[in-house]
Amino acid sequence: MGNKNFDKVRYKTLLGEASSRMTIRRGKKVNELYRVRDKIIDFVKNGDMNSALIYIDNYINEENKLKVYDVLCTMCDQMKGRVAEVENYGITDDMATNANAIVYSSHRLDIKELEKLADILKEIMPKVEFKDAINGTCKNEIVRDNVSYRK
Repeated sequence: MGNKNFDKVRYKTLLGEASSRMTIRRGKKVNELYRVRDKIIDFVKNGDMNSALIYIDNYINEENKLKVYDVLCTMCDQMKGRVAEVENYGITDDMATNANAIVYSSHRLDIKELEKLADILKEIMPKVEFKDAINGTCKNEIVRDNVSYRK
């Protein structure tokens, strides 16, 4: 059942690069949230509760994206550990949720490695599952509920 056009080296490399890129983005997001927290404190001290509430809402949304990066990094690491299985059998049922989340987030996060992974997964995933993931059916609720549409 294996895919003869499957480039396992490129696939494994992209999984590692995607995980690294998300770790970097996560660190930047954490630093940004520290700055926003200071702004919220200043607004509250000055009695500008309307501005504080706007920043708090944005803060919560951005903080939830940290969960997305954590989950996707874990999924990429799991997929990376099973490259030989993907090469021989394609995406099996126990890896379908991970593949689905990677494809779902590939066009919703600005991470080029995820987009390239989605292109590879398009060739080895069942067509219906790929189409569902690209069109917005994500099986992982953490990713589905906390990722925002970028493109």
